[in-house]
Formats: sequence, C-alpha cells, structure tokens
Amino acid sequence: MLDDDGKSVQHVQAVLTGILSLDCAIGTGGYAKEKDVL
Repeated sequence: MLDDDGKSVQHVQAVLTGILSLDCAIGTGGYAKEKDVL
C-alpha cells in the first residue's frame, strides 16, 4: 500500500470504520439472516 503522506492509510481506516459502523447499525440480527441465506 502506498503511503502518500498518510493519506492512503487514513482513507483505508476511514472506510474500515464506516463498514464497522454500518455493521453495528444493521445489528447482529441482520448479519445472522445474511449468514443463513449464504
């Protein structure tokens, strides 16, 4: 991963944080449903 003054790393961290926040918002119930379908 290229580190352009830390911008790339910060972007990745922001994306990961957003995904985790989305997971929390959906809740474990929705996650369990997805696992059942898959």
